[in-house]
Amino acid sequence: MPKTQITIADYVALMHSFGYVFRLNEITDQVEINGIPLSDELFSKIQYQLIDRGHNNERYTRVAINATAYDNRYNPLKEYLSRLPYDGGHYFDALVACFDNPDQLFPLYLRKWMLGAIAKTIEGKQNRMLIMDGPQGIGKSLFVRWLCSKIPEYFTEGAIDADSKDTQIRLTTRWIWEVGELGSTFRRSDREALKNLITMEKLTFRRPYGYFDKTKPILANMIGTINNEGGFLDDPTGSRRFMVCEIKQINWKEYLKIDVNHLWGEIYAAYLIGEETEFTEDQKKQTELNNQKYEIEDPIEIVLRDKFVIRVGDTQLWTPTAELMYALQDKIRMSSTKAFQMALSTTMKKLGLVKVQQNNVRGYS
Repeated sequence: MPKTQITIADYVALMHSFGYVFRLNEITDQVEINGIPLSDELFSKIQYQLIDRGHNNERYTRVAINATAYDNRYNPLKEYLSRLPYDGGHYFDALVACFDNPDQLFPLYLRKWMLGAIAKTIEGKQNRMLIMDGPQGIGKSLFVRWLCSKIPEYFTEGAIDADSKDTQIRLTTRWIWEVGELGSTFRRSDREALKNLITMEKLTFRRPYGYFDKTKPILANMIGTINNEGGFLDDPTGSRRFMVCEIKQINWKEYLKIDVNHLWGEIYAAYLIGEETEFTEDQKKQTELNNQKYEIEDPIEIVLRDKFVIRVGDTQLWTPTAELMYALQDKIRMSSTKAFQMALSTTMKKLGLVKVQQNNVRGYS
């Protein structure tokens, strides 16, 4: 009688009889067995059990585990949100009452940020960056970490290096990211990279030792902490991505009494019934006005305002670019004429002035 051929399905059935349940974590791309990430040691244990039953094909074991896990793939953040409790309590109001916030923007900004974090997870929408400006040692970092305290494996902190593969992986595998050191030492290139990352929806990369590229949604929702001294924003248009609020004190002992799962449950319930994640037009204007307090002084603007009359929309005040450059060159040094022209163009755009050519001469009005 011919010997019955053992199939991969037999391996799957036998491993299930051992009590193993395989799932693929879509965020980390890790295979999990009974909720535990698969390790070399755990794989060896399973292989030992299979060999003991006469199933000694290691390739079959790996294919059986990976294929079964893929069929049972899941998103742990979506699962976390869907299981959140909410009993109708006002946990958000209790939380924001623990913050001394002179500009009174923190309740609006935090709620929009939390709603945005949920929308980013569920729909892949962009989320603004919340930035807390306050003295060192009041507990800003503690608060950011607390927001993710029930799922700490999806929290990270540190600077962002847009060109680093580690940064790319963390952007797609972490939910809350505290970005510190956003003060005057934050370079222009850092700001530009951060603004680009905030608006990106997906990243394509290859994991170390991986065979194929992966395109994954960006999950990270960023909170920055600063001790504002000399400003850190330099682009009024791009600055709309940042929600900056002043925090004087934090009553951390009081907010730590709040169940953070109930807090997220309240916001998730608000999201499900359609609470708006975007700003109204008035809120946009309020944010732009508030962000002006955090803009870095522009030396080109300072010189222009000192030497020229600026009235937006007045075409009679047209000035040739060469005349503007001549007035600036004694006060400001740049690496090249092209860099000077680009910086001037950025400043003029910020001031609301436009390029106008008269008699084949370029200028601004």
